Amino acid sequence: MELVIGIDLATSGAKCVVMDKDAQVLAVAFTPYPLDTSEQGKAEQNPAEWWAATRRSIKEALQQANADPRAVQAIGLTGQMHGLVALDAAGEVIRPAIIWLDSRSIPQCEWLLENIGEEAIAKHTLNVPLTGFTGPKLLWLRDNEPESYARIAQIMLPKDYIRLRLTGVPGTDVSDASGTMLFDVARRTWSEELVRTLDIPLRWLPPAYESGEIVGNLLPEVATELGLRAGIPVIAGAGDQAAAGVACGALTEGVAAANIGSGGIVFIAMDSPKVDPSFGVHTFCHAVEGKWHLLGVVQTAGLALKWFTKTFCREEAAAAEICDKNVYDVLLQKASHVPPGCEGLVFLPYLMGERSPHRDPNARGVFFGAQLHHGKEYFTRAVLEGVAFAMRDCVETARQMGVKLDTYYTGAGGGYQGRLWRQIQADIFGANLVTLNVQESSASGAAMLAGHACGLYESLEAAYRAGVQPLWYTEYDESNHARYQSLYTVYRRLYTNLRSLFKELA
Repeated sequence: MELVIGIDLATSGAKCVVMDKDAQVLAVAFTPYPLDTSEQGKAEQNPAEWWAATRRSIKEALQQANADPRAVQAIGLTGQMHGLVALDAAGEVIRPAIIWLDSRSIPQCEWLLENIGEEAIAKHTLNVPLTGFTGPKLLWLRDNEPESYARIAQIMLPKDYIRLRLTGVPGTDVSDASGTMLFDVARRTWSEELVRTLDIPLRWLPPAYESGEIVGNLLPEVATELGLRAGIPVIAGAGDQAAAGVACGALTEGVAAANIGSGGIVFIAMDSPKVDPSFGVHTFCHAVEGKWHLLGVVQTAGLALKWFTKTFCREEAAAAEICDKNVYDVLLQKASHVPPGCEGLVFLPYLMGERSPHRDPNARGVFFGAQLHHGKEYFTRAVLEGVAFAMRDCVETARQMGVKLDTYYTGAGGGYQGRLWRQIQADIFGANLVTLNVQESSASGAAMLAGHACGLYESLEAAYRAGVQPLWYTEYDESNHARYQSLYTVYRRLYTNLRSLFKELA
């Protein structure tokens, strides 16, 4: 039996999937690690804990699969994007990694916009400075920890540190590098001009490969510990969303993949690097060679429903626990009896500001249009509809950019397990939804990339077709879509009219 491994260095922990030659996931293992948020804006992790968790997850996944470790043909990597790992000349970690969640680089983003300018930066990166990106974090380190900055010999993204420990070879991939704000996304290479402008030594940046390229081979000492064969290839891999796009079949122009987890993701493949003029959605290199993708990020999706339930539905939660039921199932069953549009009740899901398409950290959550007859079930449904409206904003941005979208899109993530939310999103999008059975989409995408690189799969498309099957097919209802159209206009106008008030509350 021939196998491949996919590793996802996620924010919460290290995930590992074992996949066979038919692209079936045989086992999944997860090992958590902590996140340091002890100061305002701070979000850091210890790369040594990443490495320990990765090794443990690999061992556990192989044990769960009851597989011969020596059958593993290749390893694929993915993980959280944008994080900064700083290494010294000896290859040692200088300080804890500053991950994507860290927001302390607001002054550096402002400096970049004031001194270099949005247009000059976007000319190369196709994006504008955000605190999540790697470049502003590096400038924050320069301004706030000059001693650490002076020791830097190389910088890496999170998953690429794991590659270094596996192979001893530095490298990254074009999709992950796209989120550094140091990368020429259209040309798929580091932006020497921008790097020089920021006075960052180009030698600090690892070589950037296409996602399916082999970067290095497994070191003998690591192979011995893990029970794997020494020398098996470790591929470049991809950022977490690009890898998930592979596993969800978003491989060609116009195919969209949506995900409802804590946040909401809209991922759309493109043949060329189209750019949103307002930079509300990101344009990054795809894990598929010669392709790019749009990425829309809704800050609170499943998290909005979790917040609503925790804050307003304690009685329902207690009753559900007594009856051994899932409180979300109970709430959504009641909400299913509410007519589409909630009879004029609208929810803006901006509970942590909003990233796409508004780029507004000051945006706030709002219930609008409440009347005496609106019971809790109306508010529950309004939350589901508000998240779907926010994700549609990303889709509409893509349409305005000239991206031709297919008549269907794929869905994955916990939010798609409930029939009501699936139908609401299909109706609001005005497109049919195919919910997939993909397990750990990012790690599975990394495994598919590895399998294709070592010849186990003829193509990424073949791996997707073999390994991922539809769970549910949801057709949108034209009458519901028409009803939502007028409400979506209200939703859009609400943000426009409240934007200045949001800023006053900041």
